[in-house]
Amino acid sequence: MPALARAFETTHRDCDNWYKATNYCESHDEVGNVRDRVAYVAGWKRGLRMSKVAAAATILSRGMPMFFMGAEAGEDAQFTQGSTEKLKLDRYVSDENKKRVRDWWKEMLKLRRSPVITGPSPLDVKYAQEQMLGFTRGNRGDIYALLNFGGWAGWKPLTELNLPDGTYCELWNSTWPVFAIQAEDENEHMNWGRDARLKRGNWLHIPDFGVVVLSRVD
Repeated sequence: MPALARAFETTHRDCDNWYKATNYCESHDEVGNVRDRVAYVAGWKRGLRMSKVAAAATILSRGMPMFFMGAEAGEDAQFTQGSTEKLKLDRYVSDENKKRVRDWWKEMLKLRRSPVITGPSPLDVKYAQEQMLGFTRGNRGDIYALLNFGGWAGWKPLTELNLPDGTYCELWNSTWPVFAIQAEDENEHMNWGRDARLKRGNWLHIPDFGVVVLSRVD
């Protein structure tokens, strides 16, 4: 996780213009040579869940997001140059679990277009331990995102996660029922949603292979 944290920090500290950084979780070079798509290498019962984590990392970071075809639905098939094999588009549209991944990507893209994240909005890494990364976007720490790339789930104090001073609500959670992957038995780890009023003295319920996004309300 420290390596990912350094990459995030570089886009803010060392890049003179935010749009000169390109962020992606997989590219045609990587997934065209071997079957290394996120939804495949993440493993059984967590591929689509990890696709949602990768979406948040790509879209909410500072720079230009780039995602490879099918990533927005957790596609796991290898891209092979010159192949005549086609993706099964009916599965892309009808599969309920893929739809939930797409819905998560859509909400992350909407959030990226908000004033606190658009363009040169500051990024500050707040937590990078075990397999978790926490960071803020905005001049006042307006958005706090906690990404868990690992299998541990539970509670951590927001002081340990270095949530800035202020009051926050739970804006998005990748395990909410509307996004939960039924095929992977994804359990909800909620923090009372938009009605929540979370401060540094509170604890955060963290999902395994999941994302919690908090929004400052004061």
